[in-house]
Amino acid sequence: MTFATHPERQFMQYLRGAGWIKARFLPKSTLVESLLRKGWIEQQQQGPTNELYFRLTEKGLEAKKSAVPTGRAGLKAKEPMAGLRRYVEWMTRGRRTERVAYVTKQRLLPKPLPGAEWQLDTKFIAAEEILRDPELKTILKAALEKGVELSGQPERVTQRSA
Repeated sequence: MTFATHPERQFMQYLRGAGWIKARFLPKSTLVESLLRKGWIEQQQQGPTNELYFRLTEKGLEAKKSAVPTGRAGLKAKEPMAGLRRYVEWMTRGRRTERVAYVTKQRLLPKPLPGAEWQLDTKFIAAEEILRDPELKTILKAALEKGVELSGQPERVTQRSA
């Protein structure tokens, strides 16, 4: 999936959540052909005068919502494994529980311990973690199959290093 550029996002915003929109109500743009080719919008002729209508497709909505790489570093950055995220459980005042959750969707996170919350590990890259710790492969496989997998003991709490 490629990301949508700012002008493409702007144009698709006019179509978002509105169903079929008459072409004459949309801003003049040279992007229409490109968006049609990418499958991000679709067109249809309707009515007695065969007026042209456009609407945003699911693929277009995904492209509109996708993250835009920032600068050169953003284009080359390693991306996390699609759909699999690691969350670490933190208590107040920087104390960390030993619980780590691997999930495919945030809504599948288990309830945190009282006084704790789940924090997304933004630096998690599954392939690198498996190379570092091959035993992690079974946990990640279970997470992909079930949607969530929890590791670590909830009793131990460690202090966050500054």
